Amino acid sequence: MEAGGVLLVLGLVLVAGMAGGVVARLLRLPALTGFLGAGIALGPHGLDLVPHAAAQTLGGPVNDLAMALVLFVLGGQFTLRRLRGSGAALVRLSGLEAAFTFALVTVFSFPVLGSVPGALLLGVMAVAVAPATTLVVLKEYQAKGPITDAVLTLTALSNIWSILAFEAVLLVLVAFSGGEAGPGAVLWDATGSLLYGLVAGHLLIFLRQQSGRDSDTVPLLTVLLLTIGACKLTGVPHMLAFLVTGAVVANRSRVFKPLTGAMDSFAQPAFVAF
Repeated sequence: MEAGGVLLVLGLVLVAGMAGGVVARLLRLPALTGFLGAGIALGPHGLDLVPHAAAQTLGGPVNDLAMALVLFVLGGQFTLRRLRGSGAALVRLSGLEAAFTFALVTVFSFPVLGSVPGALLLGVMAVAVAPATTLVVLKEYQAKGPITDAVLTLTALSNIWSILAFEAVLLVLVAFSGGEAGPGAVLWDATGSLLYGLVAGHLLIFLRQQSGRDSDTVPLLTVLLLTIGACKLTGVPHMLAFLVTGAVVANRSRVFKPLTGAMDSFAQPAFVAF
């Protein structure tokens, strides 16, 4: 599909999303509800107004950028100060909740699916909490305070547990199926994500310091896009990488709040399209 057609479709998606958000607010619902409704209406299960080629072209980059922004913010919740305070209790609480959810969904899914791999993977998926949904709703209502911080931290932790559990389950399933992939591939997924996150975090701090206080969006977008590309080229899951990036910036500098504040100028269109 030509570039002009893709841009036209993107404009249509944004207009529909904004209209859906307005309707949702009139009904005293989160704007995100309207975004989702507009997406369903435009998609193949609704009016099917978005060409499938355009959806495939836009879907990957838009989703990757939106998730990168969300996970960067969530990663910034893991500061040493917070971990020394209520962080340890939140880690224990989140770990117990993740283990209980995984076990419950896996056990009750098996009789329905009749497949151990399917039940295990569904259990892993159930552990994760939708990070974009949580962050967008909290930002819309300008929620602040210790409860909001705890919700953000628990959301980030749930996704960390889900990523680690997925790698562990994948390793077990591959081992039992006689596949060629082994511990090395799983180890690279984890260490590669950590490595990219560490490099991206320090690179973002450096670029922000060099560009000055009046420039936050360009360094942030530059690092996020570079990290997405590097992760995809090397086959490394990028979700954990962006959580680490946010944690590095929040712990190693004072630019985390300015950077996340600058996100408001460009993140909303990505969230609407997402």
